[in-house]
Amino acid sequence: MGIFTGLLAIIGCESENEHFCAKYSYYYRELTQPGLIPYRDIGEQLRADLVNPDKDPDRAKIRLFVLNDIVSDIKPKEETAQDFCMRRKLWERYF
Repeated sequence: MGIFTGLLAIIGCESENEHFCAKYSYYYRELTQPGLIPYRDIGEQLRADLVNPDKDPDRAKIRLFVLNDIVSDIKPKEETAQDFCMRRKLWERYF
């Protein structure tokens, strides 16, 4: 899914919870792409982004949230990130 398609999916959500899960799903796909640097290094960069005035701390916060789930390997392989988010009501744990 390209960035434009991912943004359309986020925009087309009916509720705040669906919107959150669409973002979760988008970042899950982004952070699980082959060839990325190690998750430990990604986490360090995102933690630095949280306090960097030139970066978006909200984006870094949700990406760290998703990264934690990826590293914890809690999402079943057969379930989409969107479905996993909705089923587990991850927005309740995030906010």
